[in-house]
Parts: sequence; C-alpha cells; structure tokens
Amino acid sequence: MTDNYKHLRDAVDDCGESDYHLHQYEDAIRALLAERDALREALRWTAATLQDATSSLDLVFEEDQITLEGETKTVEQILDIADAALAQKQENQS
Repeated sequence: MTDNYKHLRDAVDDCGESDYHLHQYEDAIRALLAERDALREALRWTAATLQDATSSLDLVFEEDQITLEGETKTVEQILDIADAALAQKQENQS
C-alpha cells in the first residue's frame, strides 16, 4: 500500500464511512491507479517510438513541429514532456 493510498484510507476511516463505502472508494482508487499505469505504459512506448524515429530513422527531426488541437510543440518539447512525466513515476517509487 502506497503512502498516498494509506493516507486516503485513513482519511476515509476518520470520516466514519461504512465498510461498504470504504470498499467502493478502494475499488475506485484501484481503477484510477490501473488507468494511470496503462496511460504511462502507452506514453513510454509512444515516446520510445518517436525517439527512435528522430534518432535512427531520420523520419522526424527534433525541430519538427506537431500541432494538436491548436497547440504547437516541437518534437523535442514533446519528448521532454514525456521524459518529465515518466521521471515522476520513478521518483514516486523511490
């Protein structure tokens, strides 16, 4: 059990919630954690693919710009964002 999860469970216990509600909260937390982990795994593989395309395939260059929903970033910025997000997972596990 992570510290954050224990802290949340203690907070729910302090509120006097029933065991039924506590189990509902726990199930919701587990589902959110599983979804977060799946998104991180997708990010990891997507970033690796983009990095490979920039470094060895010469299909995409770090200076190239990508526009998504009206926002433009360079490939280098996108990779930096992915690296920062994935580094947070490593810091949280330490």
